[in-house]
Parts: sequence; structure tokens; C-alpha cells
Amino acid sequence: MSEYRGGHVVLEAFNVRSFAELAALDSEEVIRRLDAQEVPLHPGDKALTVLVLAALADLRRATERLDRASGRLERWGPALAVIATMATVGQLVAALV
Repeated sequence: MSEYRGGHVVLEAFNVRSFAELAALDSEEVIRRLDAQEVPLHPGDKALTVLVLAALADLRRATERLDRASGRLERWGPALAVIATMATVGQLVAALV
């Protein structure tokens, strides 16, 4: 099977040579090019591109929050286990007295 050698409409629209180069563009640059009408895409495709970028940005922020929460849980986990054990022992002692 021969490799495709022609141009690609999306790559040409964003003025890049490869999908890796396209992926290296940050979201703000992609949106700037869309706003400046540098990318001759259908308006629906432009809207879809912006929605996907916004969803990825939301996912990135949510992942960062989850990473921070996981870090806190790892730091506080042993202390919470000790407190829970002490509370359980305290309840057992109170029940026996």
C-alpha cells in the first residue's frame, strides 16, 4: 500500500506540515487562527473544534484538581486511619464500661 503524498486539507488550513505539528499548537493559537479567518473551514467545523478544545481544557483542569485531591488523601490517609482506629477503640471501651 503506497503512502499518501498529497496535501491534507486540515494541515493546509492550519498551515502546518504534519499532524504532530498541528498537535503542538496550543489551544489559544488554534482559536486565534480560527477567529482571524486564517483557517478556511466550514463554520460548523470551526465550532466543533472550539467545543472540543474547551472540553479538553475542562478535562485538563479536572485532572489537575483530582491530582491535588489524591495527593492530599495520600498525605492525610495514615493520620485518618489512626484517628479512625482510635475512635473505634474508644467506642469499644465505652461499650464495655
